[in-house]
Amino acid sequence: MSIDGSYDARKEYCAFGYQAVWLITTWDDELTAVEQKGSKCCLFIPNCFRKTHRMKKVREGYWEGTLGMKKISITQIPDRPNELRHATTDGLMRLTRRDGPEAWDESNKDEEQ
Repeated sequence: MSIDGSYDARKEYCAFGYQAVWLITTWDDELTAVEQKGSKCCLFIPNCFRKTHRMKKVREGYWEGTLGMKKISITQIPDRPNELRHATTDGLMRLTRRDGPEAWDESNKDEEQ
């Protein structure tokens, strides 16, 4: 199953309320995860510096890369096909796939306006 698509992000172990949508695309053994416009931390503070994570497939269900000399990774969660674990430079996140084919377009609607 392809993991390409839009995902709602929730930071693990964070009481301050990070909210974002990440768009994940894969090609061969490469994965790109892009934080979409509209991400917020602390419930309302906009994130002006969105991140792009580029990774290489290390093994089935696991991609790894670096950003600013820090390790980043995405792991498929066994028995949960709609969830990913995303280790970022800001900490661990849980990504949940958005439902339906419209989810892909919805994540980019702010870019079109």
